[in-house]
Amino acid sequence: MLCGLGSLVQAQVLVNGVDLNTLKEGTMISIEIREPSILSSLSSRVDYGQKDQVSNRKMAIEDPETGKAKKFNSSMEVVNFMIDNGWEYQQAVFQQPKTVNDYYDYRYFFRKKSPSVSLDR
Repeated sequence: MLCGLGSLVQAQVLVNGVDLNTLKEGTMISIEIREPSILSSLSSRVDYGQKDQVSNRKMAIEDPETGKAKKFNSSMEVVNFMIDNGWEYQQAVFQQPKTVNDYYDYRYFFRKKSPSVSLDR
């Protein structure tokens, strides 16, 4: 009877202390990802409609254990993290760098999935 229950359990997706998994079904979010360069590591900023968008720190996905920005190795790791946590990938937009010293920015859009109902018996 508990078959399939594990697929319903998801980790928290925290941004500035807010668990995005508690947002209502169908909510859209965007994640801006700046690819790493020689001088910087990969960074991400989540926009779910929050009012406070002043600092990158307040827009990063947090590690629930430490409260610090979660480290990702690649943009696809971020995408897979969101999919694994109940978010449906919608589309991505690439923003061309304006100069050779600029970063490559990607914006990924996700929609919160409706909770799945397991019919396993």
